Amino acid sequence: PFLFILAAYGIIYFAEHYIKKSKYKETRRISQIIQNGLCAFAVVIAFFFTQRVFLLLVYVVAITESLADSFAGVMGNAYANNVYDIVTRRPIEKGLSGGVSLIGTLTALFVSVVPALVCGFVFGWDWYLIAVALLPFLGTVLDSILGATVQYKQHCTVCGTICESPVHCSRPTERHSGYPIFSNGNVNLLSNTLTTLLAAIVLYFTY
Repeated sequence: PFLFILAAYGIIYFAEHYIKKSKYKETRRISQIIQNGLCAFAVVIAFFFTQRVFLLLVYVVAITESLADSFAGVMGNAYANNVYDIVTRRPIEKGLSGGVSLIGTLTALFVSVVPALVCGFVFGWDWYLIAVALLPFLGTVLDSILGATVQYKQHCTVCGTICESPVHCSRPTERHSGYPIFSNGNVNLLSNTLTTLLAAIVLYFTY
């Protein structure tokens, strides 16, 4: 699972830096990649011990939610003309957590549906595929809601820009909203954990 995540982030890195550069730059730390793959890794370990096939589908949901969220951010930052806060629906800067765009939303939906179609060929076509396709997309929506409401954001004391960095314009930033415990990585982990748990419950009964 971690190799899968690293390969996916390699594609994301290429998209961010070589397809179309955006004004907003995000540095992905190893800790963030681990947080994004932690639930998927735990599910695979559970499968090895139990050999319950539905856990492989839960793994697909967990890994797809992380990838859909990341790819939506890449496409939104690179190509979106307008980005809006998912809660207030007010225009915000590209790259801020909680922001959504049309192209980012469509990207998240596309990335969520494709693995479900692959699962149909591997595990058989049935109603469970609706959950495999829908849950990762709902997880990205939950991630955006948490990003808009509880994620820690700061503002620059020099230019007034709202950001997620402790330093801006070479000066320390001050708290704007949210809670320090809810960093971007922790919000990603929380939304992925909730999505994975819901997937485990739904797929246990539907597959």
